[in-house]
Amino acid sequence: MITQYSDRDLSEKDKEKGKYKRNVYVFLVCLLISTFVWILIRFSKDYTTTLSYPVVFMNKPSTLFRITNVDTVLRINLRAQGFHLLKNNYFSSLEPLIIDVNKLHFVKKAKSNDSYILTSTLIQQITSQLEFQNTIFDISPDTLFFKFEKLSKKKVPVHLCQDLNFEKQYLLYDSIQFLPKSVWVSGSQSVIDTLKYVTTSCIHFDNLKEDKSLFVPIVNSNYTTLPEQIKVNIDVEQFTEGTLEIPVKFKSDNQKVKLFPDKVQITYLVALKDYKKVTNELFEAQVNLLDVKHQNESKLKVSINKFPAYLKITRIYPEKVEYIIVK
Repeated sequence: MITQYSDRDLSEKDKEKGKYKRNVYVFLVCLLISTFVWILIRFSKDYTTTLSYPVVFMNKPSTLFRITNVDTVLRINLRAQGFHLLKNNYFSSLEPLIIDVNKLHFVKKAKSNDSYILTSTLIQQITSQLEFQNTIFDISPDTLFFKFEKLSKKKVPVHLCQDLNFEKQYLLYDSIQFLPKSVWVSGSQSVIDTLKYVTTSCIHFDNLKEDKSLFVPIVNSNYTTLPEQIKVNIDVEQFTEGTLEIPVKFKSDNQKVKLFPDKVQITYLVALKDYKKVTNELFEAQVNLLDVKHQNESKLKVSINKFPAYLKITRIYPEKVEYIIVK
């Protein structure tokens, strides 16, 4: 069944829709106006709140070192108009309160210089920086205390903290190089006098197979260092294993000795780039007959007292040799 509408019926429906939309618009406009008026009334009143106000200390005396932790945030209780507080909390950031430490009056003691400042004396400075009318009725803490020791300075060595794990067949070539080897440290005399060395942040690498060059900061929690970091160079090379046989020499007090065996086999690790450099003449194996007189041993321990610095000896076979004193 098909329902048919006349032109008159359609016109009535359009009028009803138009009337409904106008009513909705009127309601929304009234709602916005009433909300705006409510906000004006609400935020024109005075409110009490607490602000966290940052503090920055400037111009610390160059010859003194601060040894107390001073509050760097003041908790300010104030009364101000709601609009100002809204603007401060959501639309602007507080500029820090600057305190010139160099202008404070210090009381000298045996090992320190002490001073303090009453935060109530900062009210005028805070009020002017807030840039709106307010009434500050409390600041916490009520006093900022300062304690300084005479600055001490000396030069100490640097210890590099490192944890290196290499890819198979790769090793550190020579030693880790870093500069500077020592740094100047300055701080409280009680700390600096007991300081023997400084340590860097720990560097860690896994599966290392290529050179690394990086800057590593020095850990300096209760003193300052100059410089604050060191440059570290890690030279990594691929290594291979090699073996060779060398004669064993002996050291004695003009006695003739026969050794069994008179040669030892040396196993070593060497970087591929240095492999062809290795020859027997670069090594020297020795036993000391004087050891027998003190230890009464039937065998002498073999020591390698000459070998290239660019390789690592991993095995000496045999480690001890028998001997006969020839008379």
